[in-house]
Amino acid sequence: MQTEIVRGQPFEAGGHTLIPVARRTTGVWQQATIGASRVEARGGAAVTLRPLGLIEPCGDKQRFIATPDRTEQILWGLLAVALVAPLLFILVGWLLRPVDES
Repeated sequence: MQTEIVRGQPFEAGGHTLIPVARRTTGVWQQATIGASRVEARGGAAVTLRPLGLIEPCGDKQRFIATPDRTEQILWGLLAVALVAPLLFILVGWLLRPVDES
């Protein structure tokens, strides 16, 4: 796997020039078998792009504007709920169980 930060093509928006920035991760795998009647080959590749933000050139300086990954934040929240909810149901069930007074 190889990860690098890449810049996209600049574009104009609202009178400002903006340059998108993303993290690109690439991976390639391969397998080959050569021999008496065992010719076989496999391979594949994967590429993921994760937006990081925008760069706005301001004269001699550049301003970085981060773009938060809302999908990742939502998925982490759902994972937290999936882990905590069963524990809460068990606790409520334990607290509401009938008391044996014998």
